[in-house]
Amino acid sequence: MKKVFNKGEISVRRIIVGGIFIGLLLIVLGVVSGFFSVNVFKMPMFVSDSTLWRQEFNPYLSVSLDIIYGIILAGLFNLLYMSIPGEGIMKGIAFGLIIWFFKTVMAMGSIRVMFNVSDKVLIYWTFCGLLEMLVIGTVLGIFYKMEYEEESEEE
Repeated sequence: MKKVFNKGEISVRRIIVGGIFIGLLLIVLGVVSGFFSVNVFKMPMFVSDSTLWRQEFNPYLSVSLDIIYGIILAGLFNLLYMSIPGEGIMKGIAFGLIIWFFKTVMAMGSIRVMFNVSDKVLIYWTFCGLLEMLVIGTVLGIFYKMEYEEESEEE
């Protein structure tokens, strides 16, 4: 069985394909999160200082950023693959937890200190970030496990 992930090996195919898929998944998760926050939980998103919030939404920028973020996350997963504990899906979940801490937890702490956003909203965002990163990590773990098995069978 050929070892696919050598230290420092960068797989452009994995990064681009996985990254675009992850970017699309980020879009879907963002829409679902927004739907639940407004329609189900009735979150007071705009009750805080309304000057913090944009009055218009740029969907092209949002989609572009999510695709770029997806490619970056896939690239990081590829780069750190050998250092992440676990195998397959568990490796992805560990990655998701690590990214959640750096992406969400640290940002929520800073937002709490600098902006007048309700604690209820911050808790919701933190929870949504956890779910989002666990899903993203799991998908990356599955994708890389499938890629590993596919390349091993080609030997």
